[in-house]
Amino acid sequence: MAGECGRRDGRMRRSEQARTGVAHPPSLWLSTGAAVGAPVAKLGIPQRRLRMRTERHEAERGHLTTGRTDRDSPLCDRRAGPGSAPEVSVARGGWKTWHSDVRIIRDRATSRVGPGKSSKTKKQFFRVQGERDVLWIRNSSDWARVHRTGVHLVCPDRGCAQRLVAHQNAYGTRYLSNHKDSTGCNHFVPAGGGGRMTDEHLWLQGKLREICIELGYDAELEVDVAGARVDLRVESAPFPFAFEVQRVSTDFTARRQAREQNGMRTLWLLPESDRQKNTAKGKRKRDPLFSEPSVRLGYRDGPSADAKVLTVDQLRSDVWQGDGSTEVHLIAGVTVGKLGHDKLSFRSSRLPLQAFLQQVLDGSREWYPQRAIQGANGGTWAGWLLGDDVKKYKAEVAAVREMRERREEAARAAAEEAAREKADREREARERQAAAARAEDDEARARCEREQREPMAPRDISGPREATDPALPPEPVRSNSRKPWWRRLLGFFVG
Repeated sequence: MAGECGRRDGRMRRSEQARTGVAHPPSLWLSTGAAVGAPVAKLGIPQRRLRMRTERHEAERGHLTTGRTDRDSPLCDRRAGPGSAPEVSVARGGWKTWHSDVRIIRDRATSRVGPGKSSKTKKQFFRVQGERDVLWIRNSSDWARVHRTGVHLVCPDRGCAQRLVAHQNAYGTRYLSNHKDSTGCNHFVPAGGGGRMTDEHLWLQGKLREICIELGYDAELEVDVAGARVDLRVESAPFPFAFEVQRVSTDFTARRQAREQNGMRTLWLLPESDRQKNTAKGKRKRDPLFSEPSVRLGYRDGPSADAKVLTVDQLRSDVWQGDGSTEVHLIAGVTVGKLGHDKLSFRSSRLPLQAFLQQVLDGSREWYPQRAIQGANGGTWAGWLLGDDVKKYKAEVAAVREMRERREEAARAAAEEAAREKADREREARERQAAAARAEDDEARARCEREQREPMAPRDISGPREATDPALPPEPVRSNSRKPWWRRLLGFFVG
């Protein structure tokens, strides 16, 4: 291996000397090969190309000088005399500077960004040069218009002239790359708290924009708002909407308030492939799905209620990185409220994403922060409700309240009537009892008075009387109560 490197270094040294007329010492090539040999093998870059690039890079930075005879230069070896051969020296940096320079070259070779090279980019959106409409690589008609048609493509950012090239590999994967004469740009990469865009994020952005355009709304991607970017700004009346695809945890509250201060309403679309948390300040951090204007986004293989859920592997291979031929149905659920049969409660339901967005954008379905939706297990949470359903709910609640008030009034009146009747009965009973008591008192008083007025009658001690004729009237009994006592006593002894 060492012999091969030495022979290769000799050939390169002689070739460079013949081209420039400058003799380069072998130490430069050997040290260069030893320094970058390992990364060169890993990167698969020819050693000759990397050596030449390394020399040019060092010469540009001033750390490595070749063919210099100016003794006043601080980078030149002071031992070189006026007639001596040019020498090469590493100054002011030593091995650390050399190692960092090799790393820079390696990173550049890995990213392949720079004039003369084509570099793949994560962009999925583009514009035709001279046009304002943003196109999407997952849209079959857009792709057929630009792939291998000679149309010049540029960055979707209206202020950027970065050239792009459309590609499709043998597996049918579509992608964009920076033009070889361009240096690349970082547009359509979020700078806020949402995290880097993934294939799922980019695909959902394009799908949402496509749906909004089909519904007749102007939708613009990656709009700057309050120092951050909005995934999709949709012009609707009376307020524009900010559609945010959020896969990771973030400060939902602060970002929503920033958009509200700029006159925009927010709709968070939370894919069911991830679970998010609200990182806002404060002790109470509720699930953003149930506390923020959010909706759970699901992937299904059909529109029916019993459609199967697509796995992440299926989505990644067939949808997010596919050629757009796989049909997938996006479903909005969990926080989508539906009025119950009794019209006194809302149940969680599901809707096709396009129908849900249509209702949200035309204002017929709004976010209600009250806990109106009732779950199957008894929980309640906020959600998106139709305005007509809310009116029916309020009317039914008012009717039930009025009926309940009427029933309560009737029950109250009946209770009062029963209470009055009971009071009347009790009063009559008390009056009867009082009258009977008064009659008894009057009778006792009269009896006492009568007894006081009439003296007590004497005891009848006479023998048995003869039977009287029943036909004759009874002999009146003479009362001896008015005779003096002595006469009554005399009559007792005399007979």
